[in-house]
Amino acid sequence: MLSANTFYLAMVGIGLATAAKLQELMAHSVPEAYQIQWVNVNDPQLQGIVIDQLFADARSIQNVLAQRPVPMLKVARDASRSGRLEQDTLYWPIDTAAPLVTWIAQQLLGQTPATTVVSSVQPIVTTLQTTLNTATPDLSVFDQLARPQGIIKLMDAQGEVALIDTNKQWCWPIRNKAPVYLAHSAALTYTTHRDLSVQECIRPVDLKTWLWQLLWQSPHYHRVAQPHDVVRLLSWPQPPAGAERRALLRMSAFLQQQPCRLDVLAERTGEPISEVQRLVSTLLLSGLAIRVEQAELPDLSSTSVGVLGWKTLLSKLRRQFGL
Repeated sequence: MLSANTFYLAMVGIGLATAAKLQELMAHSVPEAYQIQWVNVNDPQLQGIVIDQLFADARSIQNVLAQRPVPMLKVARDASRSGRLEQDTLYWPIDTAAPLVTWIAQQLLGQTPATTVVSSVQPIVTTLQTTLNTATPDLSVFDQLARPQGIIKLMDAQGEVALIDTNKQWCWPIRNKAPVYLAHSAALTYTTHRDLSVQECIRPVDLKTWLWQLLWQSPHYHRVAQPHDVVRLLSWPQPPAGAERRALLRMSAFLQQQPCRLDVLAERTGEPISEVQRLVSTLLLSGLAIRVEQAELPDLSSTSVGVLGWKTLLSKLRRQFGL
């Protein structure tokens, strides 16, 4: 049973590795008579939020703060300010718990600081907007989805996206209002007991299929693959019916037949290189394709492979999908 000296905190949008280190440091930053209980951001006992700076202005977070104005510690990555605490913003990485001790003392214990930290940073709104305009996606998020680590939550600056079972490669989409896309601020975080109740209300879908469809509508992830990359298709995407379906299936058919360079795929299918990059980038990130070495490219000089094989595959494709 938790004692009265318990801080109920929520962590939002923080990557798994960073979250684990933060939780450990914060556990050692509270006085011995206190402890920290990590809860969902909607928990009625919530006393504070630790959040990635990119998520601080998300509508769901602002709604929570409007109903329960609790302290919020923003976590930002800036090597030039590493380890500093300025205006409730903690600059990562840190190698000491000192800034966390300070924040907990001031914001949770209500102690008056002996000295005031003079900040030269711009207002948070301006800083946040600059970050949104210049930041690039953290592609390691997708590598983590391929590693078994139980059920986790995918988020971006717009809020919750989905619950994901990395062991079974299942997904429970939370965001379903059109247009559905993933912002460049994608991150993984831990789930809570409340999150797990979502599983009872939403039907699970195949993770890789759903992820490809999500990324296809997410422009920040369309230039991961480069024209000279060589890729092999592992599994077909499932594009919805529409004008793009024919072209996507034709490109996928060629990749299924043999590994191929993107510029060669564009030449042989007649599709713009931008659309080839879009398809291959989303296939790679969703785990439906892999990069291979140049040496694995087949010899396309022979008529049987370069022409007849391609025509035969297209004929099968037309019969199967009505193209």
